[in-house]
Amino acid sequence: MKSRQGGTAREQSGGGKVGTSSIQRLLRDPYYAGWVVYKRGTDEEQVFPGRHEALVDQETFDQVQAILNQRSLAGERPQKNTHYLKGSLYCPACGLRLTYGISTGSNGTKYPYFFCSGRINSTSCDMRSNFPPELVEAAVQRH
Repeated sequence: MKSRQGGTAREQSGGGKVGTSSIQRLLRDPYYAGWVVYKRGTDEEQVFPGRHEALVDQETFDQVQAILNQRSLAGERPQKNTHYLKGSLYCPACGLRLTYGISTGSNGTKYPYFFCSGRINSTSCDMRSNFPPELVEAAVQRH
């Protein structure tokens, strides 16, 4: 099917690939277990049995939710950079999560560090410092 701009819908959507976040959103949607959410994401959110046929039974849906919850306990998705405190630390200035990263210097030396995720998300956090993991670990031990 051609669109008004000249390409097919598949060409315009980046080749038809479905991203991980889209799959996660689908697996979390209670609609597939036969439920309808009213006023989703508000204080007045309510869940009602739908009039549609459920695509999966409630037991399977609950098992999938348990697996998804178990995999997201630390609050961060698994990446190639890991540290045992990753996902457990928060910025003292704004309360957002500290992110772990490893930079590579011009000579090839690796420099691990923690930093406030507010730097990435453009929030109003004033904490612009990088924290070496050794200092963070020592602070956690003192605490």
